[in-house]
Amino acid sequence: MEFAFHTRLDDLETCRAMSRASAGVARNARKTRRGALLCALLCAIYLAYYVYAAVRDEAPIFRDPLGVVFLLGLGFFIVRWAKVRGGNYAELVARITRKNCPLGLAQDVRCTEEGICLTEPDIEMRAFYTALTRLVDAGSHYVLFTAPSMGAPLDKASLTGGDAGEFERFMQEKTGLPWERLDA
Repeated sequence: MEFAFHTRLDDLETCRAMSRASAGVARNARKTRRGALLCALLCAIYLAYYVYAAVRDEAPIFRDPLGVVFLLGLGFFIVRWAKVRGGNYAELVARITRKNCPLGLAQDVRCTEEGICLTEPDIEMRAFYTALTRLVDAGSHYVLFTAPSMGAPLDKASLTGGDAGEFERFMQEKTGLPWERLDA
C-alpha cells in the first residue's frame, strides 16, 4: 500500500495548517503576549512620570518628541498584545512563512510500507515511522511531526493511493500514534 501527496509550500492554507498545528507557535504566542504586555506597562510607567514631571514644572505635556514616541509605543504594544491574545498569532506566523517561501515551492511525500519519502527540488529525505512524534489533522491538511515544531504538511486534496480514512488507519497502524484533530 502506498499513499502520495503533492503539497505546495507557498500556499497560505498550508502555512496556516503548519502554524496552527505547531507546538512552538502556542509557546511563542505566550512569550509574545507577555513581552507586549511588559513593554506596554513600561511605556505607561514612563508616560506617567513624563506627565507628572510636565505638570510639576508647568510645562507643555508633550514638549519633546520622546513623549510622543512612548505614547505611540504604548498604543502599539497594547494592540499587539490584544491581537496575540485574540488568537491571531498563528495567522501572523502563517502569513510571514508564506511571504518568505519561494514562489511555487512544493514537496512530494510518499508513505509506503517501508517508511516515508519526502522530496523537494533540492532535498530527498527518508524516514521510518518510528521517527514521527505527532499526527495532526489540521482541517485541509495533515501534519506529520518529527519534533515539536518540525513537521511535514500534507495537502488532503492531493492524496492519491486511497481515501483519507484509509490513510489515517494506515498511519495509526504504522506509528501507534493517535490523530490529533484541530478545530477548523
